[in-house]
Amino acid sequence: MIDLQGLFRSAWVSLASGASRRIGFSNAREFAPWFYTDLVDCSWKNDHAVDRYLKIITELGCDERPPEFCFAVDKEDRRHIDQLIPPGTQFAVLLPGTNWATKQWPVERLAELVKPLKERFGLECVAAGAAGDAKLTSLIPAKFDLTGKTNLRQIVALLERASLVVGNDTGPMHMAAALGRPLVTPYGPTDPGRTGPYGRDESVVRLNLPCMPCYSRTCSHGSCMRWLEVEAVMRVAADQLEKAGQGSLHDVKIQM
Repeated sequence: MIDLQGLFRSAWVSLASGASRRIGFSNAREFAPWFYTDLVDCSWKNDHAVDRYLKIITELGCDERPPEFCFAVDKEDRRHIDQLIPPGTQFAVLLPGTNWATKQWPVERLAELVKPLKERFGLECVAAGAAGDAKLTSLIPAKFDLTGKTNLRQIVALLERASLVVGNDTGPMHMAAALGRPLVTPYGPTDPGRTGPYGRDESVVRLNLPCMPCYSRTCSHGSCMRWLEVEAVMRVAADQLEKAGQGSLHDVKIQM
Protein backbone atom coordinates (compact mmCIF):
# COMPACT_ATOMS: atom_id res chain seq x y z
CA MET A 1 0.00 0.00 0.00
CA ILE A 2 1.21 3.51 -0.81
CA ASP A 3 0.70 6.46 1.52
CA LEU A 4 1.20 9.76 -0.28
CA GLN A 5 -0.37 11.91 2.43
CA GLY A 6 2.16 11.03 5.09
CA LEU A 7 0.11 11.67 8.23
CA PHE A 8 -0.66 9.49 11.26
CA ARG A 9 -4.18 8.71 10.08
CA SER A 10 -3.21 7.70 6.54
CA ALA A 11 -0.26 5.68 7.81
CA TRP A 12 -2.48 3.89 10.32
CA VAL A 13 -4.93 3.03 7.52
CA SER A 14 -2.06 1.52 5.56
CA LEU A 15 -1.20 -0.68 8.55
CA ALA A 16 -4.84 -1.60 9.18
CA SER A 17 -5.21 -2.64 5.53
CA GLY A 18 -3.07 -5.67 6.25
CA ALA A 19 -0.77 -4.93 3.32
CA SER A 20 2.56 -6.70 3.71
CA ARG A 21 4.36 -3.83 1.96
CA ARG A 22 3.62 -0.25 3.02
CA ILE A 23 5.49 2.51 1.22
CA GLY A 24 5.76 6.10 2.45
CA PHE A 25 8.12 9.02 2.80
CA SER A 26 10.93 8.83 5.33
CA ASN A 27 10.18 12.39 6.50
CA ALA A 28 6.40 12.00 6.71
CA ARG A 29 4.78 13.78 9.63
CA GLU A 30 3.06 12.67 12.85
CA PHE A 31 5.21 9.53 13.33
CA ALA A 32 3.82 8.07 10.09
CA PRO A 33 7.13 6.42 9.11
CA TRP A 34 6.74 4.01 12.03
CA PHE A 35 3.95 2.28 10.12
CA TYR A 36 5.81 1.80 6.83
CA THR A 37 7.91 -1.14 5.67
CA ASP A 38 9.62 0.86 2.88
CA LEU A 39 10.85 4.43 3.31
CA VAL A 40 11.43 6.78 0.37
CA ASP A 41 13.72 9.79 0.79
CA CYS A 42 12.50 13.17 -0.43
CA SER A 43 12.63 16.85 0.44
CA TRP A 44 9.34 18.42 1.44
CA LYS A 45 11.02 21.80 1.17
CA ASN A 46 12.58 21.56 -2.29
CA ASP A 47 10.74 18.83 -4.20
CA HIS A 48 7.55 19.54 -6.10
CA ALA A 49 4.65 17.29 -5.05
CA VAL A 50 4.64 15.61 -8.47
CA ASP A 51 8.35 14.80 -8.19
CA ARG A 52 7.85 13.41 -4.68
CA TYR A 53 5.16 11.07 -5.96
CA LEU A 54 7.35 10.00 -8.87
CA LYS A 55 9.96 8.87 -6.34
CA ILE A 56 7.37 6.48 -4.96
CA ILE A 57 6.85 5.09 -8.46
CA THR A 58 10.59 4.57 -8.80
CA GLU A 59 10.61 2.70 -5.50
CA LEU A 60 8.07 0.31 -7.01
CA GLY A 61 10.47 -0.46 -9.84
CA CYS A 62 8.74 1.53 -12.56
CA ASP A 63 10.77 3.30 -15.22
CA GLU A 64 11.63 6.95 -14.73
CA ARG A 65 10.12 9.04 -17.51
CA PRO A 66 8.48 12.45 -17.92
CA PRO A 67 4.95 12.46 -16.49
CA GLU A 68 1.97 12.31 -18.81
CA PHE A 69 -1.27 13.98 -17.79
CA CYS A 70 -4.29 12.20 -19.23
CA PHE A 71 -7.75 13.75 -19.40
CA ALA A 72 -10.91 11.96 -20.43
CA VAL A 73 -12.84 14.37 -22.64
CA ASP A 74 -14.92 13.65 -25.73
CA LYS A 75 -16.94 15.33 -28.47
CA GLU A 76 -19.99 15.68 -26.24
CA ASP A 77 -17.97 17.58 -23.65
CA ARG A 78 -16.61 19.91 -26.33
CA ARG A 79 -20.06 20.32 -27.85
CA HIS A 80 -21.39 21.39 -24.45
CA ILE A 81 -18.80 24.19 -24.29
CA ASP A 82 -19.51 25.19 -27.90
CA GLN A 83 -23.17 25.64 -26.97
CA LEU A 84 -22.21 28.01 -24.17
CA ILE A 85 -19.42 29.89 -25.99
CA PRO A 86 -19.68 30.28 -29.77
CA PRO A 87 -16.88 28.50 -31.65
CA GLY A 88 -14.19 30.91 -32.80
CA THR A 89 -14.52 33.12 -29.73
CA GLN A 90 -11.13 34.03 -28.27
CA PHE A 91 -11.42 34.10 -24.50
CA ALA A 92 -9.67 34.10 -21.14
CA VAL A 93 -10.97 31.89 -18.33
CA LEU A 94 -11.02 33.54 -14.89
CA LEU A 95 -11.09 31.19 -11.88
CA PRO A 96 -11.76 33.10 -8.63
CA GLY A 97 -12.38 30.16 -6.29
CA THR A 98 -9.97 28.51 -3.84
CA ASN A 99 -10.21 26.08 -0.95
CA TRP A 100 -8.33 28.50 1.35
CA ALA A 101 -9.40 32.11 1.71
CA THR A 102 -5.75 33.11 2.08
CA LYS A 103 -4.92 31.71 -1.39
CA GLN A 104 -7.52 33.89 -3.08
CA TRP A 105 -6.43 36.89 -5.10
CA PRO A 106 -9.12 39.51 -4.37
CA VAL A 107 -12.00 38.95 -6.77
CA GLU A 108 -12.20 42.71 -7.32
CA ARG A 109 -8.71 42.57 -8.86
CA LEU A 110 -9.72 39.64 -11.02
CA ALA A 111 -12.71 41.66 -12.19
CA GLU A 112 -10.38 44.50 -13.15
CA LEU A 113 -8.73 42.22 -15.71
CA VAL A 114 -11.83 42.04 -17.90
CA LYS A 115 -11.40 45.42 -19.58
CA PRO A 116 -7.63 45.32 -20.31
CA LEU A 117 -7.78 41.71 -21.51
CA LYS A 118 -10.36 42.82 -24.06
CA GLU A 119 -8.63 46.09 -25.00
CA ARG A 120 -5.04 44.80 -25.18
CA PHE A 121 -5.52 41.26 -26.43
CA GLY A 122 -9.04 41.09 -27.82
CA LEU A 123 -10.05 38.41 -25.34
CA GLU A 124 -13.55 38.03 -23.98
CA CYS A 125 -13.68 36.79 -20.39
CA VAL A 126 -15.32 33.64 -19.06
CA ALA A 127 -15.99 33.30 -15.32
CA ALA A 128 -15.91 29.66 -14.25
CA GLY A 129 -16.00 27.53 -11.16
CA ALA A 130 -18.19 25.30 -9.05
CA ALA A 131 -21.70 26.32 -8.06
CA GLY A 132 -20.33 27.40 -4.69
CA ASP A 133 -18.24 30.07 -6.41
CA ALA A 134 -21.32 31.93 -7.69
CA LYS A 135 -20.98 34.82 -5.22
CA LEU A 136 -17.45 35.43 -6.44
CA THR A 137 -18.12 35.09 -10.16
CA SER A 138 -21.14 37.41 -9.87
CA LEU A 139 -18.65 40.21 -9.13
CA ILE A 140 -16.77 39.63 -12.39
CA PRO A 141 -18.25 41.42 -15.42
CA ALA A 142 -17.38 38.56 -17.75
CA LYS A 143 -19.18 38.14 -21.05
CA PHE A 144 -19.79 34.46 -20.25
CA ASP A 145 -20.57 33.00 -16.83
CA LEU A 146 -20.16 29.22 -16.73
CA THR A 147 -20.26 28.94 -12.93
CA GLY A 148 -21.80 25.61 -12.00
CA LYS A 149 -22.44 24.77 -15.66
CA THR A 150 -19.54 22.38 -16.21
CA ASN A 151 -18.63 19.02 -14.79
CA LEU A 152 -15.03 17.86 -14.46
CA ARG A 153 -14.74 16.67 -18.06
CA GLN A 154 -16.44 19.75 -19.45
CA ILE A 155 -14.15 22.14 -17.64
CA VAL A 156 -11.23 20.37 -19.33
CA ALA A 157 -12.96 21.03 -22.66
CA LEU A 158 -13.35 24.67 -21.63
CA LEU A 159 -9.69 25.01 -20.70
CA GLU A 160 -8.65 23.37 -23.97
CA ARG A 161 -10.25 26.22 -25.87
CA ALA A 162 -8.97 29.02 -23.64
CA SER A 163 -6.47 31.50 -25.05
CA LEU A 164 -5.49 32.34 -21.46
CA VAL A 165 -6.31 31.08 -17.97
CA VAL A 166 -5.99 33.20 -14.84
CA GLY A 167 -6.63 31.31 -11.64
CA ASN A 168 -5.69 30.80 -8.04
CA ASP A 169 -4.08 27.65 -6.67
CA THR A 170 -6.92 25.25 -7.57
CA GLY A 171 -7.54 22.01 -9.42
CA PRO A 172 -8.66 23.68 -12.67
CA MET A 173 -5.53 25.85 -12.63
CA HIS A 174 -3.38 22.72 -12.45
CA MET A 175 -5.42 21.23 -15.31
CA ALA A 176 -4.70 24.30 -17.42
CA ALA A 177 -1.00 23.97 -16.61
CA ALA A 178 -0.99 20.30 -17.66
CA LEU A 179 -2.82 21.20 -20.87
CA GLY A 180 -0.09 23.69 -21.68
CA ARG A 181 -2.44 26.65 -21.82
CA PRO A 182 -1.11 30.20 -21.43
CA LEU A 183 -1.52 30.67 -17.70
CA VAL A 184 -1.21 33.20 -14.90
CA THR A 185 -1.53 32.04 -11.32
CA PRO A 186 -1.18 34.35 -8.29
CA TYR A 187 0.57 32.74 -5.30
CA GLY A 188 0.72 33.97 -1.74
CA PRO A 189 0.81 31.78 1.40
CA THR A 190 1.93 28.61 -0.36
CA ASP A 191 5.18 27.78 -2.14
CA PRO A 192 4.88 27.34 -5.94
CA GLY A 193 8.10 25.34 -5.84
CA ARG A 194 6.22 22.67 -3.91
CA THR A 195 2.63 22.91 -5.15
CA GLY A 196 2.74 25.32 -8.06
CA PRO A 197 1.78 24.59 -11.67
CA TYR A 198 4.16 21.73 -12.48
CA GLY A 199 6.99 22.80 -14.75
CA ARG A 200 5.35 26.18 -15.29
CA ASP A 201 7.29 28.50 -12.99
CA GLU A 202 7.05 31.28 -15.57
CA SER A 203 3.28 31.44 -15.07
CA VAL A 204 3.48 32.29 -11.35
CA VAL A 205 3.13 35.87 -10.16
CA ARG A 206 3.84 36.68 -6.52
CA LEU A 207 5.35 39.19 -4.15
CA ASN A 208 8.44 38.65 -2.04
CA LEU A 209 7.42 39.32 1.54
CA PRO A 210 9.28 38.13 4.66
CA CYS A 211 6.27 36.13 5.85
CA MET A 212 5.98 34.11 2.62
CA PRO A 213 5.29 31.25 2.43
CA CYS A 214 3.41 30.82 5.70
CA TYR A 215 1.08 27.94 4.69
CA SER A 216 -1.61 29.47 6.86
CA ARG A 217 -5.35 29.23 6.16
CA THR A 218 -5.96 32.38 8.19
CA CYS A 219 -4.23 35.75 8.15
CA SER A 220 -4.93 39.07 9.82
CA HIS A 221 -3.69 41.16 6.87
CA GLY A 222 -3.43 39.01 3.71
CA SER A 223 -0.77 41.32 2.29
CA CYS A 224 0.73 38.73 -0.05
CA MET A 225 -2.45 38.69 -2.13
CA ARG A 226 -3.98 42.10 -1.43
CA TRP A 227 -0.82 43.94 -2.51
CA LEU A 228 -0.51 41.99 -5.76
CA GLU A 229 -1.44 44.49 -8.47
CA VAL A 230 -3.41 43.97 -11.67
CA GLU A 231 -0.58 45.23 -13.84
CA ALA A 232 1.78 42.56 -12.46
CA VAL A 233 -0.70 39.91 -13.56
CA MET A 234 -1.14 41.59 -16.94
CA ARG A 235 2.63 41.54 -17.55
CA VAL A 236 2.74 37.79 -17.03
CA ALA A 237 -0.38 37.40 -19.20
CA ALA A 238 1.31 39.32 -22.03
CA ASP A 239 4.39 37.09 -21.67
CA GLN A 240 2.31 33.93 -21.75
CA LEU A 241 0.34 35.01 -24.81
CA GLU A 242 3.53 35.95 -26.63
CA LYS A 243 4.97 32.49 -25.99
CA ALA A 244 1.71 30.68 -26.75
CA GLY A 245 2.95 29.32 -30.06
CA GLN A 246 5.72 27.28 -28.43
CA GLY A 247 3.48 24.39 -27.38
CA SER A 248 3.00 22.51 -24.13
CA LEU A 249 5.73 21.83 -21.61
CA HIS A 250 4.34 18.35 -20.96
CA ASP A 251 2.96 15.43 -22.91
CA VAL A 252 -0.81 15.60 -22.56
CA LYS A 253 -3.10 12.81 -23.67
CA ILE A 254 -6.75 13.52 -24.32
CA GLN A 255 -8.69 10.30 -24.10
CA MET A 256 -11.52 10.18 -26.61
